Amino acid sequence: MVKNSTAAAELAARLNSHGFRQFKVAGDRVIRRGPGEDVVLVAVSAGRGRPYEVAEALARAADLANSVIVGEEFTPGALDELTKSGANYMDRRLTHVWLSDPAFVVHWLEDEGAGPQEADAGELRLHGSSGGVVIALLEQPEARHKVTDLAERAGVSVATAQRVVFELEAEGFLIAEGAGPRKTRRIEDPAALLDRYAQDAARDRRRSVRCRVLGDSTQQIAVEVGGRLAKASIGSALTGVAAAMVEAPALTSVSVAEFWVARGTAVEYLRQAVGGISSEEGANVVLWRAGSGGPLVGAQVSPAIEVPVASRFRVYADLLVNPRRGREQAAAYRERVIGF
Repeated sequence: MVKNSTAAAELAARLNSHGFRQFKVAGDRVIRRGPGEDVVLVAVSAGRGRPYEVAEALARAADLANSVIVGEEFTPGALDELTKSGANYMDRRLTHVWLSDPAFVVHWLEDEGAGPQEADAGELRLHGSSGGVVIALLEQPEARHKVTDLAERAGVSVATAQRVVFELEAEGFLIAEGAGPRKTRRIEDPAALLDRYAQDAARDRRRSVRCRVLGDSTQQIAVEVGGRLAKASIGSALTGVAAAMVEAPALTSVSVAEFWVARGTAVEYLRQAVGGISSEEGANVVLWRAGSGGPLVGAQVSPAIEVPVASRFRVYADLLVNPRRGREQAAAYRERVIGF
């Protein structure tokens, strides 16, 4: 449980560390005094950050001016509630504070290494190799799937594919038909399975290499980096907003090219391969180092840019955790490109 006083101290430290000086802590309040009106923020704990905890915190904060809902890590459902209510919020990854009087806006992502999770402990986690099996399923949403075929398309062992299929069947996402060697599974609701996958897919985003590559536009840089990775025999796939723009050009502007790269590739070798200059703040290329082959399942070379692009389901999942209008972009991409 996050205590209000502890949350206030963290909020003040975070704001001050990012250039908003002179914030002080007073109990559950964070105060910045200035020549004009003081900025006062009230921290309200939402525990672990689950939807029901957020709902309770919003109710407690209803009569408070400039409250900030604080949780350990907000789930996708909790973030939806916070967004709908127009609340200010902070968890271990996100800080979002917007005040109209006095004018004050803060929004940034602290750590892209892992995304919010909805699944309870002990449930099947659909990331890594398991996520790759789901992508293989979703790529053929109307098909009758055999476990051996799924394993081949996902690049995993039959045992791994079998485990994922059994778990998804138990959760009601797959329907079994037939028996013995002829037994197949079909997806009960592709949209629901995609939602389930997207909850866990952000767990793949733990290790990244951030660098700056010279170029005139994000698309040009993406093409150049994709070509250099291929030349170095490094498996890769463009993802995120840069990938979404290939199939939905009017979606949004983009300034960062994100790639999934095959596991086992050393950091320095990656930087040298793409000709990148190490940079955290000014990075225009982010290379996500896959811990398994899962994030690369379904990747295909795009005829438009001649660079491998991740499966549209992987692109969707990566759009969801983009801190800049990510959920809005993901919704538009899902409607235009995925269709369910």
